[in-house]
Amino acid sequence: MPDSTFADDSLSRLRLQMAEHRLDACITTYPVHVAYLSGVFPPKDRLVAVLVTPESATLISPHPPADLPQTMSAMTYEDYSIDYVVNPAANFAGAFDRAVLTLAATVRRVGLEPAYLALEQWEAIQRSLNVEHIEDINPVLRQMRMVKTAAELPLIEHAEEITDRMYAAIAGNIVAGASEVDVFLTTLAVVKADPSKPAELDGDYVSGPRTEAIGGPPTTRRLQVGDLLIADLFPRLATHCADCCRTYSVGKPPQALIDRHALLEEALATGEKAIQPGLPTRELYAIVRSVFEREGMAQYFPHHAGHGVGILPSEEPRIIPGSDEILAAGMVITLEPGLYLPGQGGMRLEDNFLVTENGCRCLTHYPRRLTVL
Repeated sequence: MPDSTFADDSLSRLRLQMAEHRLDACITTYPVHVAYLSGVFPPKDRLVAVLVTPESATLISPHPPADLPQTMSAMTYEDYSIDYVVNPAANFAGAFDRAVLTLAATVRRVGLEPAYLALEQWEAIQRSLNVEHIEDINPVLRQMRMVKTAAELPLIEHAEEITDRMYAAIAGNIVAGASEVDVFLTTLAVVKADPSKPAELDGDYVSGPRTEAIGGPPTTRRLQVGDLLIADLFPRLATHCADCCRTYSVGKPPQALIDRHALLEEALATGEKAIQPGLPTRELYAIVRSVFEREGMAQYFPHHAGHGVGILPSEEPRIIPGSDEILAAGMVITLEPGLYLPGQGGMRLEDNFLVTENGCRCLTHYPRRLTVL
């Protein structure tokens, strides 16, 4: 179900930005930001839009939810009929035209997301509005999404709880001989059992030699004694995600793998201790990487040290050496140190953290150990 409280907060924050940028309206057809402003993710391949003014908002959708934000109304269009062939794109275009036309009397300065705006919708805006100023609001919305509201945090924490359950389900049900697809189905069953809807599950499910490639979808490859299994899980429950990773050993691991995983645990704990408002994300990356540099292992850590989590499982801020972003209270981020050795396999460990005024709070609770299957 949609969370209208979360969406009301999103709309209020956007309206503050609209006032600061002197915008009469904002229009987006980007499904991620439609979800951020309406409180529900649209079904895949459905055309949707949100139009926001200082006083009102309109969601254009073939199947709008009943529980919309207080200041939002719905405009529907037909996307299916058993009696005749339907052209959903044409019907969406007609609804979009009608919605834009209602803004004609008052809108002169408009915020758009041009990278996600189809030519037909751009032509409708030009045709119906006497626009004097256009501003790309994508950076504004992405910046807003980095700092979570109080209404968003329970949604993220619920996704974290489901992720913890999925890791326990893997430990309790998967043994040598199971396939990567079996691992996926085990985790999917946990997501399906939760009442939050809509729900999605994506992730990396790689084992044995496939762990050297960092990630990938599940295959029919069967787990063998001596394998490592990387399960990097990113479920979405309703609107918000978690993104965590655990590595399992199929059978008792040799001491070298235990020691290598201990290095991941140290890198994660070192990064966790450093998290605080005002810390540049590039410095956080360097702090995590420094643990591997000390041991001469940094060349086996080829990816980012983490990123933001929210509406998407991977979003800003980016914890990479090339980022200029700064941590702020209210951000939810991951840390995910990993080591991938040719011929020996890869492993990764990832937890999620809420940046607080004085440091951080870990949102992931499944043990940070190399669990034996």
